[in-house]
Amino acid sequence: MSKNTNAGDSPDHEQFWCTKDAVPSFSGQDKTYPVSKWIQDIEDNGDIFQWSPIQQLLVARRSLTGTAALWFRAEKTFKTWEELKTAISKEFPDTLDHKTVHELMSARKKKPSESLLEYLYTMKELGKRGKMPDYIAIRYIVDGIPDLESNKIMLYGVTTYSDLKDKFKIYEMVKEK
Repeated sequence: MSKNTNAGDSPDHEQFWCTKDAVPSFSGQDKTYPVSKWIQDIEDNGDIFQWSPIQQLLVARRSLTGTAALWFRAEKTFKTWEELKTAISKEFPDTLDHKTVHELMSARKKKPSESLLEYLYTMKELGKRGKMPDYIAIRYIVDGIPDLESNKIMLYGVTTYSDLKDKFKIYEMVKEK
């Protein structure tokens, strides 16, 4: 039996290709996904999956879409993750201030296609990025549920995410009746 020496078939290589999708794509246009969060996602996943700096660079390059991908193709070749990280941070600076977060959360409504938990986690993440207290983010979450106020009454006054998840279970049972 011959031993396969192709580097592409190594367990490390397979593990890398299975984990590279852990990083969301970055377009540079989504106000709710700033470059600092994208960089942190790459570095956190790099730590968890023990990516080398070259693997981090490869994942970063492959996760660029839209405007960020156009920018990347128009720039010089970045040979290290540190070079790319510095350049992309300058090109797409974080602009998510408290006012913008409040406006985004106020405008965001639960979509018919998403579950209450999906909606909660999306809004929770947005609130955390804006350093918003949980009880305020929860008010926006409840306000964004398209239903009569009288049906949502049990959700008002909740101040923690764990309590809100518990109330969601009751709310969904009542809605099914």
